[in-house]
Amino acid sequence: MSIEVKKSSDLKANLRQTILSIGDSRTGKTHFIGTMCEHEKVLVINAEDGLATIADKQFDAIKVNSFAQFKEALNWYMSVGHKDYTMLSIDSLNRVQSYLQYELDADGKLSQNQWGEVLATMRKFIDVLSKQCPTSLHITSMAMESKDELTGQIRIYPNIQGSFKYDLTGYFDTVLFHTCAPDKDGSTKYWCQIQGDSRVIAGSRHQALKGMKNIPADYGFIKSKVGG
Repeated sequence: MSIEVKKSSDLKANLRQTILSIGDSRTGKTHFIGTMCEHEKVLVINAEDGLATIADKQFDAIKVNSFAQFKEALNWYMSVGHKDYTMLSIDSLNRVQSYLQYELDADGKLSQNQWGEVLATMRKFIDVLSKQCPTSLHITSMAMESKDELTGQIRIYPNIQGSFKYDLTGYFDTVLFHTCAPDKDGSTKYWCQIQGDSRVIAGSRHQALKGMKNIPADYGFIKSKVGG
C-alpha cells in the first residue's frame, strides 16, 4: 500500500461537497437539484422518475429501473462518466433500496439473512461513494419518524430500512432537512433546516454553516459560504 499525505490547503483547494437531502414528498428535494444545475455540471441517476419539475434546467440523467441498472450506471460514473461532470445526484436512496429488496425477493418477503445483505450492500456503496466519488455528491431520501436508540425520543431520520438510517447521515458533510410552505404571492417557498434538534436530524461539518438554523433551499447559498 502506498501512503499519500495531503496538506489541509490541498483539501481546501479541491473541496468536494457531499450533501444528503431528507424530506417528505414535495418538500423541495428535486427543487434543490434544480438549483445545483445553476452552479455545477450535474448528472442525476434517476430512480424516482420525478424530474419533470426541473425540466427547464440544464442537467443529464440516467433512468434506472432496477438495482442492476443502478450498479451499472454508478460503476460507469465512477470509472469514466465523471469526467464530464462536477456533481452526481442520486434520486432517491429509498427507491434504490427498494430495487435491491426486489432483486433479492420479488415478493418482498425477505429473510433475516437477506435483510442483512440489504444492510451490508447499502453501507458498502454509500461508504465507497462518500469517500471515493471523484466529484461532488448529492443524495435524496424520504423522511421517516423513528425512536432514537440512545435517548428514546422520536426523531426524523432518512427513510431507510434497518439500523443504517441511524448511521447514514454521518457519511455526509452536510445534511439538509427540506420543508416548504405557500408564500404570500401564491408561489411555494422552499428552505432547509441545517441545524439538528431534538426532532430533526440535520447539520454540517462546514464552519461557515454552523450556527445557522434554516437556510434557503438553494445550492448556490451553500457554495457561496463554503466554496468549492
